[in-house]
Amino acid sequence: VTEVQGRLQQVADQAEPAVLALAATVTPEQLRHLARKYRGNNETYRKETVHLPLAQQRDKRYEQMLDRLEMVYGRLDATQRQVLRQGIAQSTHDPQRVLAERMRRQQDLLQVLTRATAPGTTPQAVRELLRGYLERVQQSPDAGYRAWQQELVQENCRVFAAVHESTTTAQREQAVRRLRAYQRDLKDLAEQR
Repeated sequence: VTEVQGRLQQVADQAEPAVLALAATVTPEQLRHLARKYRGNNETYRKETVHLPLAQQRDKRYEQMLDRLEMVYGRLDATQRQVLRQGIAQSTHDPQRVLAERMRRQQDLLQVLTRATAPGTTPQAVRELLRGYLERVQQSPDAGYRAWQQELVQENCRVFAAVHESTTTAQREQAVRRLRAYQRDLKDLAEQR
């Protein structure tokens, strides 16, 4: 996770000039459109996730994780699926917390963009606003959320490790092929720059 975060920071650093140029051109109508889009997406998430009974929330999460694991390993057998289901049943995942943090980030971005497009805002001020926003995305200002998120990362690692330990040699070979293909694709994309 730490390595991925470091790589994402490198991507953010490379994208900074383009993001700064774009942020400075956002119009008030575009900000209103973004706010409407956020409200709609949040309402959909509430209906399709937060307001579901716990068993349905877990079933939905199970299906999502199963799809991702099978994309890497190929079809999981009944025992492997049970390992995954058990890990999800023991999880502290909380869609309401996810939604609250998501909404915090959305409001943060809207405020940053509003300030960035205010008359007289210097390019350096826009840069500082956007960097601050990216820092708050990577590390929530809410200490309780950060602790819960770290716990959730550890849980997900344990579940992934348990599923991985239950895989066959053929499934692991499939995973290596799939991950190498992703690596080649990313390398090809990077070389196109």
